[in-house]
Amino acid sequence: MFTRNALLVAVIFGAVIHAAPSQAETVNTRIGPLDVINGFPTPEAAQKVFGESDFQRASQAYLWALPAVGFHGLHLAHLNTFGAKDGDVVLYVTLKDKAGMLTPNLTTIYAMSFWNLK
Repeated sequence: MFTRNALLVAVIFGAVIHAAPSQAETVNTRIGPLDVINGFPTPEAAQKVFGESDFQRASQAYLWALPAVGFHGLHLAHLNTFGAKDGDVVLYVTLKDKAGMLTPNLTTIYAMSFWNLK
């Protein structure tokens, strides 16, 4: 008896949901208008959101990697330009010395040493 009533309720509920008009609206966002139906994004809107998410992740990866890439470039300059070995201390005094740095202070003398921990 319970199963029969549950089945009847499910069929009636499904019919009501199917017969109910879907509510479509457009939501204005920073990335442009997004169409939603019953609160869910359309496939085109979802694709647009995923594209924006990918762009944001790529931007964050770039911003977080920039200091590490700059530090590696400084290490290569330490080895190749100055001929220093790992463990040697190099003084960066002139503007020419600091050319490999991303944002050096022109009046500061830098002392750098890199270590190979293999």
